Amino acid sequence: MIGVHDTTDSEFGIYFAEGLEHAGLTHVAPILSADANDETRFLTVTVALQNVADWKLRSQVHQVAMRVEDEHDVTVLCYFRPLDLLPFAPKHAR
Repeated sequence: MIGVHDTTDSEFGIYFAEGLEHAGLTHVAPILSADANDETRFLTVTVALQNVADWKLRSQVHQVAMRVEDEHDVTVLCYFRPLDLLPFAPKHAR
């Protein structure tokens, strides 16, 4: 799973990562974390975006999620975080 960290070994997470790769989104929307519950069939993923408000990329990630849902009878919950947290860190006093 390219770009996936702190993830479970669930098949759902693998399918989602492969979906991002096939859509060409692996580098622009890397997965920060994925947590799957095979019993409830929920996959929760956190995806990093350079600009969290980029609705085009968010829409593309959601399209991948819907394909995973349709093909594997699972619910995918997507959360988005900034790719680089540094600009959002508290500024140090000068």
